[in-house]
Amino acid sequence: MKMEILNLSDKVSIEFDYNKLLAQAKNKRVLFYGAGKLAKELINNFDLSGLNIVGIVDRNFYIGGHNINNYKVFNVKDIKNIKNLNPDIIVLTVINKNNVLNSPDFIKLNNSLNCEILYDVLNVFREWGDLNKVKVAIDRSDKIALSPPEFVENFQKHLLELDNLRPRGFEVFENFWCDIGDHPENKPQAECSFAAWHIYDKKPESILDVGSHRQFIYGMLAFHEITTIDVRDRKSPFANEKIITCDSKSIALPDSSFDAVVSLCALEHFGLGRYGDEFDIDGDIKSMQEMIRVLKPGGHLIFTTSLTNAKPSICFNAHRVYNHEMIKELCAGLTCIEEKSFIIREQKLGSIQEATELPGDWDVYLGCWQK
Repeated sequence: MKMEILNLSDKVSIEFDYNKLLAQAKNKRVLFYGAGKLAKELINNFDLSGLNIVGIVDRNFYIGGHNINNYKVFNVKDIKNIKNLNPDIIVLTVINKNNVLNSPDFIKLNNSLNCEILYDVLNVFREWGDLNKVKVAIDRSDKIALSPPEFVENFQKHLLELDNLRPRGFEVFENFWCDIGDHPENKPQAECSFAAWHIYDKKPESILDVGSHRQFIYGMLAFHEITTIDVRDRKSPFANEKIITCDSKSIALPDSSFDAVVSLCALEHFGLGRYGDEFDIDGDIKSMQEMIRVLKPGGHLIFTTSLTNAKPSICFNAHRVYNHEMIKELCAGLTCIEEKSFIIREQKLGSIQEATELPGDWDVYLGCWQK
């Protein structure tokens, strides 16, 4: 049995041995691994009533908890709830099986489940050609499917016009985007807008930044003199930026030096070695103590970091994921002025209590504290 789901210049197709899958998974509790295009094509185009599919697992945080048809999708780190499904067999529904089989998350999951792994579905999806083209095509297909039909119709009409006209000497290549509707909110925007509002409201005369987004620092430099701490050596094109190259665990500045200390999306990384800093499991604690030390009495610490209402974790060497109690302990001795969360899955601001409860998942903590 053969089905064609992608139309590329080199005619990529997928061959699916439906009967073989049914025979190998018969009378077994089946767990799909991979909630992308391939899984959706199987579920939407074939009668899988002969399979006892208990759920789908995917490493994408944003689709965990959602459904594909009537099948619930679980994040790969949610091992407790996945084990409760009691699967007998894992069917890999992904493009590149080697990436999955060698990933730490899959190895940990498989060791916990001790299931049979069905490779034949991967062998069925063959004649892929250029893998990069396939990924682009899948991405394009998903984006078009999620876009309003009228928008897609106009896009296709105008693309044909441009291709025929070759206006003003331009070559024309397809790169589909649909960004109509409300202006999107995302994690960096939420962090930067939160910090910008508090800087505007508090009007500090002296500001220290520790590890924030460079784009945000550039914005502050339009209005303020800024001292920045960076573990990596760099030069600034701005006369009003003073760069101190040092580890944030030991800031080479006097006590009570600044009206505001700003640190966006940085605390969770300190001491994990990702940026060439010394490995120190307590690097975040020591860095926070240093930021508080150089803050003037009455000054404000404005920072963002990771947040979960599940068990805290270290995603080594990327970042730590804190619970709220940990964050409050880090801020011991300070008074909380405002705190909220940014819910990544829903792309919206929320309360601390609304942050994710999924194991391994995380949202964003936004906080302003006063010394």
